[in-house]
Amino acid sequence: MLNKRALERSLELDLSFIKKDAEAKLGWSNEKTQRVEKEYRRFFALCYDHENDMIPTQEIDEFWELHIQDTSAYAQDCSYVLGRFLHHVPNYLEKTPDATEADVNIRIQKTVSMFRSEFNEDLRYPVVAACKSCIPTYDPPKPPPPRSPSLSSYA
Repeated sequence: MLNKRALERSLELDLSFIKKDAEAKLGWSNEKTQRVEKEYRRFFALCYDHENDMIPTQEIDEFWELHIQDTSAYAQDCSYVLGRFLHHVPNYLEKTPDATEADVNIRIQKTVSMFRSEFNEDLRYPVVAACKSCIPTYDPPKPPPPRSPSLSSYA
């Protein structure tokens, strides 16, 4: 079920810079940008309770990646809407040995189903163009590798 507060907060976000980037960098029309922005806001809000079930369409993922590029704004937006940072995991199938194409297809179907049940709308190109290698997760990032010896030890 959709967290209404997360959706309300998602609708309050200032994503104007992302929309400009989508049109300038991706060559999207204003109409496409408006549609994907709406889908992205909904996807973002659904991640509040369903991050382990969600997978973005290719267009939502492209919009999401533009949002992430302004790391400070993205972190603030995550905190405001979700109460925590939403990680973007590229190349999920390559990085997760136990993950299968079937797992990803299940996420796609769950995402489609959630959009249909919560918003009474279908995602555009959900299965054909889904970003099959990118998933959202709240798992903490891996710790940094051990520090290499300081340069002063080489003097």
